[in-house]
Amino acid sequence: MASQASEVANDFSPFVRVYKDGTVERLQGTEIVPPSIDPQTGVQSKDVVISPETGVSARLYKPKTTIPNTKLPLLVYFHGGAFIVQTAFSPTYQYFLNCLVAEANIIAVSVDYRRAPEHPLPVAYDDSWAALKWAVSHSNGGGQEEWLNHHVDFEHMFIAGDSAGANIAHNMTMRAGSDDLDSVKIGGLVLLHPYFWGKDPIGSEAADMGRKARVDELWRFACPSTSGSNDPLINPVIDPKLSSLGCRRVLLCVAEKDLLRDRGWDYYEKLGKSGWEGEAEMMESEGEKHVFHLDKPYCDKAMDVLKRVISFINQSNAPSIRAPEHPLPIAFDDSWAALKWVASHSTGRGHEPWLNDYVDFKRIFLGGDSAGANIAHNMVIRVGSEDTDVIKPVGIVLVHPFFWGKEPIGAEDADAQKKGLAENLWHFVWPSMSGLDDPLINPVMDPKLSSLGCSRVLVCVAEKDVLRDRGWCYYEELGKSGWGGVVEMVEVKGEDHVFHLFNPTCENAVVMLKRVASFMNQEKN
Repeated sequence: MASQASEVANDFSPFVRVYKDGTVERLQGTEIVPPSIDPQTGVQSKDVVISPETGVSARLYKPKTTIPNTKLPLLVYFHGGAFIVQTAFSPTYQYFLNCLVAEANIIAVSVDYRRAPEHPLPVAYDDSWAALKWAVSHSNGGGQEEWLNHHVDFEHMFIAGDSAGANIAHNMTMRAGSDDLDSVKIGGLVLLHPYFWGKDPIGSEAADMGRKARVDELWRFACPSTSGSNDPLINPVIDPKLSSLGCRRVLLCVAEKDLLRDRGWDYYEKLGKSGWEGEAEMMESEGEKHVFHLDKPYCDKAMDVLKRVISFINQSNAPSIRAPEHPLPIAFDDSWAALKWVASHSTGRGHEPWLNDYVDFKRIFLGGDSAGANIAHNMVIRVGSEDTDVIKPVGIVLVHPFFWGKEPIGAEDADAQKKGLAENLWHFVWPSMSGLDDPLINPVMDPKLSSLGCSRVLVCVAEKDVLRDRGWCYYEELGKSGWGGVVEMVEVKGEDHVFHLFNPTCENAVVMLKRVASFMNQEKN
């Protein structure tokens, strides 16, 4: 006769088996990896104990480059695994968060909560809330973890998770809507294939009642004290407090072949009708199964999910890109993220209908004025020199570009005050920069100038602008660099820097606007 040790009491393959003597055998998600400096992304990770009493801990992630006095968004992440398997230290989550932290330029706290069946729900919820409270305790700069004190902008905090972790993330955000979170507001919630369920089948669930019964049973196994599958913890759409969700933006990702797909769509629709005053976005991955982005992270659709999450985070961070609170190169990094967000719509599957429906991605132009023209140039340099999936622009329009250099040229010495202002301003917005001959401010010094990633350039300058000669110098040196494109030049007589913005209805401003329109329509014609 088999011993109790070998007799199975509960078999929830492929997650876990529990034997009659109480032994728990996890069938997946048991491998762990140590924190490290990732050789591919340069992301650094380390482990911290949040509560010595309970053993709740977390793995923290920091991107390769963190500029002194610069604050980054915070992501608090909850791993999946049916509340039963996986940890914050598994290679699956180490890889995913290394990629996410590197690309989104954020700080992440990946929470390792206690799991069922040894610690049945609501223990995981209580541990996760304790971890969230621990993270926000650093918002005044007096916490015990230096990475959070020194590098986190708590005005841009996000919560995310996949599967059971997405369920936890939702429930933490619900709790934040009614409980005190030390006055810190959650900027957004990311739910990846959330583990939501319900008593009555919806959508395609009725097609396989055996699987539905198995999900019901698994939920009761993880949460023995539950009232059933219509508990708001697992079925949030029946929660009368749903409208008090404690954030203003939600990104929900589902997969076409996931058994949980219809619950994700139901949540999206019911949240929109609940009276909640935020904005919800939806992404569905066609032909894919549950948490496919973790199982095959290199596939195109997994990369689409990663990009969408990055876009969602960076969208909320966009209003704070300016110096001096956010010194360069943050504006360059944010602009690159924005360009990649636009590019993500080139397949017609982006989350902004205007870009999906109306844009011809074979006719993309970049433009900007003053510092914005500087950014536009540097984005196209990056397009030309990096192997990326960013769309290739046809041309750029540089209006009164903010270029400068160490040695004066042309009439720059004639107005010492304006010259000094331009130089001091550059050092102010980028205190750590090597000087005025850095290619980011003096592009004619850039050995990569000939690799400018477009075929046409329009440079506009104004006669009385102190930056005029730098515009002309750029025009001339670009033509000599070996770049194979066409550069055009416009100078407006009698006008000063960005005059067209201060006096947009004057004749010269109207003429210049028409010239820019003609430059772009040339390609169409």
